[in-house]
Amino acid sequence: MLDCLERFTYRDLVMRKFLFLAVLSLTGSVLFLQPLSAVNPQRAEELLGEFRAFYPRAEASDGETRAVAFLDERLSELGLQPIKQGFEDFEDGHSFSSIVRARIEGAVDEDLLLLVPIDHQRRRERRQDGSASLALALALAERYSQETPPLNIEFVFLGAEQGPFARHPMGTRHILRDFFPQRPSYALYLDLQTVGGSLEIEHGGDGVVAPSWLVQAALQSAHSTELPFSLPGTLGHIHRAGVGTSNTPISLYLAAELPAIGLFSGGAPVLEADEWFGELIALVDRLAEGTAERVGLQWDRHYVVFAIPGRHIVVPETVHVIVVWVIAAAMLLYGMTYRVRLTRYLRSVRRNLWNLPVLFLLVFGFLALATVLLEQILRLRGFPDLWQFYPLPFFVMKLTLAIFLFSTVFQLAFRLPLSKHGSFYSAAAIVVLMVLVVVTAGISISFSYYFLWALLCAFLFSITRKKALMPLWVAIAPLWFLVAAVVVFSRPELGAIRALLLSPIRGNAILALVILPFLLMLVRIDFLLSPPSPGKALFSLKLLAGVTGVVSAAFIAFVVVINPFENDERQVVEIHEHISVAAEERRVSLHSPAPLPALQLTLGDEVHRIDAAGRRHTLRPAGLPQLVQAELMQQAFLDRIQHRLIVEPDERFDDLTIRLQAPESFLLFDSNFPFRMGPEGRSAEIFVGAAPPIPLEVEYTVPSDIPIAATIEAEWFRLSEPFWLSNGHLTVRPRLSLRQPVPVAE
Repeated sequence: MLDCLERFTYRDLVMRKFLFLAVLSLTGSVLFLQPLSAVNPQRAEELLGEFRAFYPRAEASDGETRAVAFLDERLSELGLQPIKQGFEDFEDGHSFSSIVRARIEGAVDEDLLLLVPIDHQRRRERRQDGSASLALALALAERYSQETPPLNIEFVFLGAEQGPFARHPMGTRHILRDFFPQRPSYALYLDLQTVGGSLEIEHGGDGVVAPSWLVQAALQSAHSTELPFSLPGTLGHIHRAGVGTSNTPISLYLAAELPAIGLFSGGAPVLEADEWFGELIALVDRLAEGTAERVGLQWDRHYVVFAIPGRHIVVPETVHVIVVWVIAAAMLLYGMTYRVRLTRYLRSVRRNLWNLPVLFLLVFGFLALATVLLEQILRLRGFPDLWQFYPLPFFVMKLTLAIFLFSTVFQLAFRLPLSKHGSFYSAAAIVVLMVLVVVTAGISISFSYYFLWALLCAFLFSITRKKALMPLWVAIAPLWFLVAAVVVFSRPELGAIRALLLSPIRGNAILALVILPFLLMLVRIDFLLSPPSPGKALFSLKLLAGVTGVVSAAFIAFVVVINPFENDERQVVEIHEHISVAAEERRVSLHSPAPLPALQLTLGDEVHRIDAAGRRHTLRPAGLPQLVQAELMQQAFLDRIQHRLIVEPDERFDDLTIRLQAPESFLLFDSNFPFRMGPEGRSAEIFVGAAPPIPLEVEYTVPSDIPIAATIEAEWFRLSEPFWLSNGHLTVRPRLSLRQPVPVAE
């Protein structure tokens, strides 16, 4: 034993320690090389609980302030050197919120901006407060602080992002104001309202869409996970047309030429929280890997996205153009091969071309008449927004009524000198669709595929010799229009629906152009089934008139009697109290999109009875509550006066602006808050924003030779006194507006 100890030298000890450390290092490396996606979901769940503890996190609230402090502390612990940015130098607004940024260098010198709102909309429930976005982003920051990401990742936590005023989203606007990329960059916007819900990939808005390479990368990343998600191809066309109502902040990034895409979640949970976070982490990982060294590729704005079971297909502009030319070449080749038939078609079209504008005007006129009837129903109901609750029944009613009128009147008008040759109607359908393909391709080639498919079907319809197949081509020709309708009405996209339902000229013209080719093909089938003769009705149009007449009558009865607030849907009533101290005026306005039921409003000690009437009712309560104590002091120096305004409300402002007014143009030399001069230079707005500290001091400097009056313009999401509305089946949204001049202290 002693001999063994003597033979064990110091060098052996050092060697063994070295081997031990090497083995430990290798095993540690193996542990760290494990996919961290398997570890981070649990961490994300822990962070979810941390952020939910800060609820509510409305703009500038205590909860948002605590969330900002937590982000700053945690990012500092990770060694990421976070940067806090305020809104002190913002141009047309101000907030007491903050933006927190942290950057991690990646393997490729390209930037991914991971954008996450810190706050949430007012009155949002805790389970929908967006804490999942913050938890996911911070979990990713913890992960990438330990390993090198595929490309540079900048985590941007946005304060003052979600609010009810026109200045929002302020966080996004603040980022874009100073955004001058030095390297290829793109943005991923996270707004995960609920945990475990299905994802919606947003790729555009307000007339612009994300580039195809980013959309394709996002779709590939999403398909590689178990997450249920959606990205309807029709949505891109709605964004390009600028008629979408679901526009998100990513439209601002896209308008600033920064490629961006958004991930949103909502609805009932479909996955457990840990599994859901794990799949989201995997999605972001694969998106970062898939876009490294690809950022900044050509911005293809005219691609088409097809959603098919189990996958999505992104057809780039070049492929779409090739398809258009191939179909055109095939039709031309057929015409050259069968010249006699082509000559007969062309002769018929040339001889009866004047029929087309007549038929178009008939369809357009009946659609316009259906629009007038729809508006009259809404007016008689006293409920102009009723269609928003039942957009599909209203649209079906309008469409079937117009088709009923056309199919009925056309049988009578057929006695007029309209074409009696069946070949004209099939040829006319092809001509109309060819013109529409060319026109839509000139606007945006991505729009043309709807008409391109219909054109192909109309061409096959015209050359088919088996009569039994012709109804099949007519049935599948509007396929993509039906798919688009499903997307538009299932979301629903109220902007697009409004254009189709209530636009008297543009919407009806578009609908008439879409419907006309299919009606022409139906007339052609009539000629085949029963050649026209004097006094003999056209069979298919007679059948169409009967079906659409019954359907129209049923839907008219439906929209006349339906009440959307009979079951679980609550009627929204907005109560807006206006107080003008200068005019010694106080009024309370109740407004609802539907006619108000009989109500009783208790406001303070007063009780007001409201009989069932229209959609708006105004009350004039007694008294003028004193909501704000304000004092204005002045100090002159040289040719200027410094104003010091001290404001103390009985409850924190939800929004505050100080308005300055003068009889002539003046200069606002300085202010401790951002301000904006009026267009004529005789007024100015000093932006304070939501939830300022109490008491609040506002300082500004103006010329000494011009009298300038200051007015407090304040907003609260409450009323000046406790209130109660008698009908319990309502959603009440109170709001209080105050205008109060501030006299100069003696």
